[in-house]
Amino acid sequence: MTKTHWFEGSNVAEAIAKAESALKISRDRMEIEVINKGSRGFLGFGRAPAVIKVKIIDQERDGIDDDERVLEALVLDLAREATEDRDGLVGVKDGTIVVIPPRGNGRYPTVAPCPQIKLRINGITHTKRTVVTDKDEIVCEVIAPEDQRLYEIEISKDGLCAYLTVYPPVRKVRRLRDAEPAAELELAVEEFEEPLRPLSVDEVLQALREKGVVYGVDEEKVRTAVLKANGLRVAVAFGRPAVPSKDGYLDLVYERHTDTTAAKDEQKVDFRELNIFESVKAGEVVARIVEPVQGQPGMTVTGKEIEVKLPRAAHFRVGKGVRQVDDRLVATISGRPKVTGNLVEVLPLLLIEGDVDISTGNIRFSGDVLIKGNVTSGMTVSAEGMIKVLGIVEKARVTARDGVVCLDSVVNSRVQAGGETAELSKVLPMAKRILHDLEIVEDAVCQINLRLQWRGKQPVAAGRIVEVLLERKLRDLPRMAKELLEVCEEKGLSLEETEVNMFKSITNMVLHPVSSVAVPGNHNVSELVNNLKDWISNAESRMKRKSEVYLRYALNSEVYATGSITVDGQGCFNTLLSSAERVTVKGTPGVFRGGQIIAANDVYVRELGSEVGALTRVNVTENRRVVCERVLGNVLIGIGRHSVRIDEPREGLVVWMDEERRIRMR
Repeated sequence: MTKTHWFEGSNVAEAIAKAESALKISRDRMEIEVINKGSRGFLGFGRAPAVIKVKIIDQERDGIDDDERVLEALVLDLAREATEDRDGLVGVKDGTIVVIPPRGNGRYPTVAPCPQIKLRINGITHTKRTVVTDKDEIVCEVIAPEDQRLYEIEISKDGLCAYLTVYPPVRKVRRLRDAEPAAELELAVEEFEEPLRPLSVDEVLQALREKGVVYGVDEEKVRTAVLKANGLRVAVAFGRPAVPSKDGYLDLVYERHTDTTAAKDEQKVDFRELNIFESVKAGEVVARIVEPVQGQPGMTVTGKEIEVKLPRAAHFRVGKGVRQVDDRLVATISGRPKVTGNLVEVLPLLLIEGDVDISTGNIRFSGDVLIKGNVTSGMTVSAEGMIKVLGIVEKARVTARDGVVCLDSVVNSRVQAGGETAELSKVLPMAKRILHDLEIVEDAVCQINLRLQWRGKQPVAAGRIVEVLLERKLRDLPRMAKELLEVCEEKGLSLEETEVNMFKSITNMVLHPVSSVAVPGNHNVSELVNNLKDWISNAESRMKRKSEVYLRYALNSEVYATGSITVDGQGCFNTLLSSAERVTVKGTPGVFRGGQIIAANDVYVRELGSEVGALTRVNVTENRRVVCERVLGNVLIGIGRHSVRIDEPREGLVVWMDEERRIRMR
């Protein structure tokens, strides 16, 4: 039997070449029968290989039966096909998914959906890649795009404008994209556009009316938008905005009072005297009350009237240091104006966020001052209230009427609290003598006119009575007023403008007695008397005020206080502490070395003096004590006019004066 062989190839020539290679013989020894010429198919489907049947021409086996040869070749080909592995494939043809199953141990194909496709296999929806077979029922549902509007109308939230958007007259369509067979298939869609009938202007105008747009429609803009149909938003209707009412409010007048001007001659400018921090004085206008204004209603594009609210009057509360006078809010005290919500007040506080230096200038404030930074070299800070410094005071001067707090160091500086007491003690007696003479004038004017009224005569002008009294009895009255002003200027005692004018009026009496108090009765004289009484009462209260100083550390400095001085920290070195009350040096280590302590009350020091160095002095008045937890030596303690020197270290020392006026220690 002649042996038969079967070969496959993409075409007949390839199949013959495989036969020559496999059989190791030339073509002339082959008997070739073409079983199938092969087919490429369409898009990969229906593809078939070329198949040939080959018989070897062998003279020795020419006698073998042909049927036996065919059977032998068929058995061999079936055996070969059964042992070959081929992966399955899946593809898309005309919107249908076609699955080619695998052969042998080949892998099954997989399909992955996309967002625009719903993939259902055997009735189950799949959103991730999944395996498919030729026996599965596979359905792909293409999600249609949203219906594209041919136009869109929007009305603004405030109703004052209507917008029109006209889109191109086309419709988008989607379908499943064809794909070549592959082991892993990614489903996809393709989009294309279909033309539609374009809109007309009348259709759009009708749509605007149906939307409620009936006011302020610009038909020309509508026509342009319809003709272009470019998908851009166009404003096509406009309402009439309302004119809102204006509520009443407070016009903060003091904010416009900041003075940052300097002299034109820069050589004469002291940049430490820049007045850039706002404060007000008693009687100064803080704010002006502005009346409300009624507004005008408007109209929306939908024809709805836009109402306006009734205006409200200025809402405010008068706080401390402020009173209302007609349409003004007036400061009743000197200090820092502050508005918190609707509360208007004048607080005696000025906040300095950084350092007091050449950029801020010297600070002179009528209330309290809080400095978060340092007071730098050459600067001066003075306040009628209290001063609190969080940083260092170096080569500077700090003066406050109510007290000083330094939370860091005081170096080569002068700190003074309640410093006007000495100056007031000098001018107060002068003011009381002036008041005494003025009361004589007031009483004389009153008595003379009362007697004239009893006699039925017309009152005499007060100016004439004052003139006679000044010439014959009270010649020193104007001179004393002039001297008081000179002393105040010499001692640096600050006076308000009204106070200066008061004393100047008394001084001018001798020059212009008739013009200064020329009205009938004693009205002007009584006013001077009442003003002077108020000034004296205020001065006496200021003298009674005990202003304290609190600090942590001082070096080569001078500290004065009409109240107590407390050092709570490292202590003091080569420093003068002068207090009209008590001096306390505590803290860690709470040292006082070098310098001098002067106090009208007791003195307490945790560690006093030093074994070497400058002498340390402590002086208190009689009947007062000096208490030290530890004395290192080189200390001189004085009580009244007597003193004692301590050169040896001592622990827990108390020094006082007994009833026999002798200094005692224990």
